[in-house]
Amino acid sequence: MPNTEIYLIRHGLPEYEYDSEGFKLAYGPEANLSEEGRKQAHAIAHKLPKLDVMHSSPFARARQTSEIIASHIGFNAEDIVESKIFADQQPINFEGKLLNDVIAGNIELDPDDETDEQVYERVNRGFEDILKNHAGKKVGIVFHGHPIRYIVWKHVEKKEPFKSIPEDFIHANYALQGEAWVLILNEEHDLIDSHLITRDDNQNPGRGVW
Repeated sequence: MPNTEIYLIRHGLPEYEYDSEGFKLAYGPEANLSEEGRKQAHAIAHKLPKLDVMHSSPFARARQTSEIIASHIGFNAEDIVESKIFADQQPINFEGKLLNDVIAGNIELDPDDETDEQVYERVNRGFEDILKNHAGKKVGIVFHGHPIRYIVWKHVEKKEPFKSIPEDFIHANYALQGEAWVLILNEEHDLIDSHLITRDDNQNPGRGVW
């Protein structure tokens, strides 16, 4: 059986809304791709092979990115599988708040919000289902920065989540919008290669968490 190739593709830059003073507001699931985000989606599509299977988060920015990629690689957009298991964490109180406050941790989480640990477990269940159901295939998953990071933590870094992840790994290996991690696994699902496909404008960027 050929190796399984998984492409963990981060959506392009979404459109931000701004408050009356011109500060960015945190976006929600319905935020569309910006013009720059569309350019990023077209650019990453040129770096991908023809895929056998495509999954997408149901969030608009991911779905729109997946459709742009599909148009480039000859994949039927109607065959993209919309997978809630790959949705982003979406804290109830974040949407519409100042983005700087969200990043700084100044917005209180709701008790009903998913925790980081719950998202980690959810997206890795989805990844393992992909390996089981699409062995030997080239699979693209279009979704979000933190969920991508959680899969990379488990399958590339192989560290205990949230306790032993080195700071330099968190920042150096975080997929920016319009980038993709490639994981190649053998028949036994052992990782044999991994690398990050970077944007042309970010070959050696200082990376953050957004």
